[in-house]
Amino acid sequence: MRWLWIGCLAVGCSGSGANGPAGTGPAYVAGVEDLCFAETRSGAIEQFPFMDKAQILNGWLEQRLTDEAAHQLYFATILQTSVLEQGDLLRSRAAAVGIEDCPLGGYLDFINQLSSRAATAEQCAALCLERNGETGDAAAIEQACVTGCGG
Repeated sequence: MRWLWIGCLAVGCSGSGANGPAGTGPAYVAGVEDLCFAETRSGAIEQFPFMDKAQILNGWLEQRLTDEAAHQLYFATILQTSVLEQGDLLRSRAAAVGIEDCPLGGYLDFINQLSSRAATAEQCAALCLERNGETGDAAAIEQACVTGCGG
């Protein structure tokens, strides 16, 4: 392992965050910040149903996360972790680099709890409205939430 790390330095590997499990350097921190605020920065916050939102988020992050460690954090670590732990893992990694607020962690919690908290389309829409109520016109969001929940 040490030889690989030294070899990586010798050949100038890309990805400033690749030297540690949580990443390091300004490119990694910027990547984690983009990750935390991806729902609004990508425009996905206004998208429903939830699969459309996920496609926009993941496509935007695939292009935006140029730091290899930040990219791996999301696609190889967080998305491969138990759905019950994804939000906490993202928030802890963000806090480790000084990012106190990580809304995408809340989104991951929300999505991953839908199956246990939303047995009906009405419950799903109520949870959606609870989380997204401040993103714009309430009537439009209500209709989007109903549509996103299969209504």
